[in-house]
Amino acid sequence: MNRVVHFEIQAEQPQRAIEFYSAVFGWQFPEWMEGYWGIITGAEGEAGIDGGLMPRRGSAPAYGAPTNAFVCTVGVDDVEAYAQKVTGSGGEVVVP
Repeated sequence: MNRVVHFEIQAEQPQRAIEFYSAVFGWQFPEWMEGYWGIITGAEGEAGIDGGLMPRRGSAPAYGAPTNAFVCTVGVDDVEAYAQKVTGSGGEVVVP
């Protein structure tokens, strides 16, 4: 079978996204080229994939609009603790 080997996040404010994901998950964001950052989600050899971050090309969907993005699931050891990290870093839980 073919497996997902890379994911991308498109963000209206890339630096804000970098700060958020760094604070919540400890991800690293080396700039690979102007306007595109790698997303290192863990050490080589660990289960999981790395990705990329780029500026969104167009407007963000309106609040409450149906999902129009690729959804990635992040494995954590304590969902409640990470939910607190998310809200403490400026995110919000939109679907409990």
